[in-house]
Order: sequence, then structure tokens, then C-alpha cells
Amino acid sequence: MRFTYSKELYSRTALIKAAFHYTDRAYVHLDCDDSSYTVDIVQKPGCTPVDLREFDNTLLAQLAREEVYQKTKEIRKIALARAMASSVIETNEDVPAEKQNDRKVPEPLPLEEDTERPEDILKDWFTT
Repeated sequence: MRFTYSKELYSRTALIKAAFHYTDRAYVHLDCDDSSYTVDIVQKPGCTPVDLREFDNTLLAQLAREEVYQKTKEIRKIALARAMASSVIETNEDVPAEKQNDRKVPEPLPLEEDTERPEDILKDWFTT
């Protein structure tokens, strides 16, 4: 089976993702010329055949995903940056001495006597 898609309407990425979706059921070969992409599909023995309408729907879904990704990538970058920035915890060691009185930074908690010390935990397992 051979399908042809216009390069003006369909992106290379969406076509590759749509084709990959069917590699469990068929052997897929992609090619292109100056104006179009060509998809050759050969059904694997014992698998459900892939028809044109099914491939078209998968390609359309991949195009929609790509469009949503492009339109929301900046806001996702901002949200990730804000999340990462808000997770920074400062201690008095991170604040210059002249500014330590300006901020209320929690002191590190003292170790209890029954708590393991970092030196005891962070030792090479293979040298014991």
C-alpha cells in the first residue's frame, strides 16, 4: 500500500510519528520528493492491515499534538523555571554575612544523638 502526502500540509515529524505508530503491525518505508512524502506500508504476517483512513487519522492526531506543543512550549518553559526557582532553599551559608540579618533563613537542625552522622552514611561500601 502506498500513500502520498503534501509537504505543504504535513510536517516531517508528524509523518514519522504516525508511521512509527504502525511498526508493530506493518513494515513502513518513508520517502519524499520536492513536493510530497510517500509512505509504503506492507502488512506483517498475522497482523491487522493498516488502511488509508486509519493512517490519516493518526497523522492528523500527530499534527494536532505538534501544533499544541508549538503553541504551549513557552508557557511550559516558564512554568518549569518558576517551579525550579521556588524549590531553591537557602541556608545562612548561602547568604553573605552583611545580609544575614535582613533575611530570616532557618538554621540547620542539630543532629540528634541517635541520628546517623553523614560521615557514617557516606562511606565506600566496598572497603568495609
